[in-house]
Amino acid sequence: MSTNLPSTYQLLDEYYNLMELRDTKEAEGISAEEQNEINQALIRLDTQMAQKVDNILHFKNAIKQRIGAIEAGKDVLHEEIKRLNARINTANKVKERIEHLAISLIEASGTLNNSGNLSIRTDLANYTVVERWGALNITNQSKVPPELIKIVQTVNQAEARNAAISAGGQTDYGYVERKKGLLVK
Repeated sequence: MSTNLPSTYQLLDEYYNLMELRDTKEAEGISAEEQNEINQALIRLDTQMAQKVDNILHFKNAIKQRIGAIEAGKDVLHEEIKRLNARINTANKVKERIEHLAISLIEASGTLNNSGNLSIRTDLANYTVVERWGALNITNQSKVPPELIKIVQTVNQAEARNAAISAGGQTDYGYVERKKGLLVK
């Protein structure tokens, strides 16, 4: 579909100019021929504007389809990420299991080194069992000293927005803009 429609701004300018011309001519007295010419031009503009709206709707639908394809691609990638994360978790569990087996072997047959840790020396490496501090497990949160507590406040955006809308869109803490949208049925 190849048409050479004027731009939306050109259509609106011409439409408003014709409406103004019609109002001016009606105030001065308009002939039937002039009235007919203006009405024909307005009908032509109405048709072009309707076609422009259809084109905009077609463009919106094309964009919506592209977004849908992108979302579908994201879903596929999300599933692939979940699958790969599961493989990583499995590999980490295998690694942890092998490490525990190696520790058991070293504890069973290793000798104490200079640091007092059990170790085994092979042609490839020197394996030593060492103990390190792990993560902190909080058992009673009320006993944690206040200087170690981090408090984070967040705003419930949905409730704050609804309260602002109920107050007419403007509050001391913020505002909600009214936006125009296009409803297509």
